[in-house]
Amino acid sequence: MSITIHGADDATATTMAEALSRCHTIIGPSRPYRIPGEPGVRVHVYGHTDPADVDEEGAPTGSWALH
Repeated sequence: MSITIHGADDATATTMAEALSRCHTIIGPSRPYRIPGEPGVRVHVYGHTDPADVDEEGAPTGSWALH
């Protein structure tokens, strides 16, 4: 699956993408990008909707984890 996240700024969009990656098997985010004439920025994440493998502190584990 591919999800596009729209945010007011780079930090907002990236923070949301990183939060999703802690809950699901999602990789990314892509580099933030802008579309001329539209407000804010966008980032993409890719992955599955299965719950992520996490350690006892809730941090992602497994080979897909980029953190």
